[in-house]
Amino acid sequence: MDSEPGLMMIDFPNHLRIYGTIAEIFCALGAYPTARRYVKEAIQDALDKHSLYLLDYLYFVLGQIEVQRENDQKALQHFHVAQTLAQIRKHPLILTQANAQIQKLA
Repeated sequence: MDSEPGLMMIDFPNHLRIYGTIAEIFCALGAYPTARRYVKEAIQDALDKHSLYLLDYLYFVLGQIEVQRENDQKALQHFHVAQTLAQIRKHPLILTQANAQIQKLA
């Protein structure tokens, strides 16, 4: 990602937000492989930097993509990760949304 000229000047938090948002847009357009690629790149970047920042949101987006792909088992796994990370990060919105998705899929 750093090889992209326009992204080199974006700070890390915005970088993750942008890639998460891009993934959501591609998911809404039905381009699930592209959506997964963007969100997984953002997750890997966060993990490479040993950062929990936005990981709850990114795993939630990954869960949403799997719901659209009708892969409920993977979606549940991602929502559980999002739920756990949201508890750690004290992020009530993601926690509420992850809990709702888990209940819906369980």
